[in-house]
Amino acid sequence: MAVDPYTATLAWARRKYGRQIGAGFDRHVFAESATRVIKVPRDDVGEYCNDNEALESPTDARYAWCESFQHPRTGVLLLRMERVVRFPTARDKLPDWVGCIDSGQVGWTADGRLVAYDWVYLRR
Repeated sequence: MAVDPYTATLAWARRKYGRQIGAGFDRHVFAESATRVIKVPRDDVGEYCNDNEALESPTDARYAWCESFQHPRTGVLLLRMERVVRFPTARDKLPDWVGCIDSGQVGWTADGRLVAYDWVYLRR
């Protein structure tokens, strides 16, 4: 029985990056370095999110920098994104735009910028 490309890509990511550092409904997240993460989709919905975050990222400074790329063997669309190193606490005063980001998924990058790190969702 053949392994589907998403399962194969996830297995590759686990071998390459080790334990995942986060996960959402549609993607797994792995630390690539101290300043970058890799988002591995669970399915075509996760690929849609990866593709659209890569397309939207350069258009708005409130979004974390990212770029998409294809896994060389499986063809699955992955996302490389700058890593959030600090997340808001109840004491942090956040700008109003954070309310427009699903579940307020924002944090600060290593260079001190407040950015959204997850903002594209396929309407189901």
